[in-house]
Amino acid sequence: MTHHVEPPWTADRPTFGESVLRRHVGGFVVSTIDFPGDGRTPRHSHECAGFTVVRQGLYSKSIGARSYECAAGMVTREPPGVTHAEVYRAATSSLLVEVPPSRFAELAAIVPVLREPAVTRDRAVVRAAMRALTEFGARDSASSLGLESAILEWVTAMARRPMGASRGRGAPRWLAQVEQRLTDDCRKAPSIGELAAEANVHPTYLASVFRKHYGATVSEFLRRRRIEWAATALANTDTPLAEIAHAAGFFDQSHFTRVFLRYTGQRPGAYRRLRRADTVPGGTT
Repeated sequence: MTHHVEPPWTADRPTFGESVLRRHVGGFVVSTIDFPGDGRTPRHSHECAGFTVVRQGLYSKSIGARSYECAAGMVTREPPGVTHAEVYRAATSSLLVEVPPSRFAELAAIVPVLREPAVTRDRAVVRAAMRALTEFGARDSASSLGLESAILEWVTAMARRPMGASRGRGAPRWLAQVEQRLTDDCRKAPSIGELAAEANVHPTYLASVFRKHYGATVSEFLRRRRIEWAATALANTDTPLAEIAHAAGFFDQSHFTRVFLRYTGQRPGAYRRLRRADTVPGGTT
């Protein structure tokens, strides 16, 4: 296989985020991209395919008619021309691999599944993506070779682990009602049975359909909504961490800290300091 695209090639992203670092390797453009914690993007598409692994943060991604909750350790795949939008609920940083049209055509001819959009936390896919992140940060003489190899391993993992977004019918009407209830009452933790009764469906069916359309279980979705609520409280109030943890529905501050760190890549106190610095004139991120 030959590589037809070499530097300088201008990536068509990021349209909305801030590119921090960028490297060209093996026909790919690899960047770290940062987004603010209160931003959103309108529906848009790109000329180039993009593979992303979330380093830290929390956001919702809409692809077509479906929505996915993305947190640290999630991998997304967007083929060229796929319409999508994002809502950022916490300051987010990701590694982005852009694949220009000619390079993408080569890869998709071998791995057709790349033409399907996807969001996943599959261990093999995430492990390969995180290796690419590690190689991206290396600066030794072998780093370019290591980074290209890691990206190709990432592609291979996606080929072996089907992770395409479902192409079935659109979401049933009752699903939006369930999402709204979980969002409004995230700190009260309604049960699956309660949600199913309100939607007039069987609990098992609700759980299956919910995961299919949101790329997360009901409990994962609920936990992320709690983290979103807590992130807003951290950024906009002086409420002690223990009180925020209790109000958000966590057992204690320690439990809250562990979950917040897992989903955003930051401890609550560090997140609060960073957001406060963002709002102070002359503050730095």
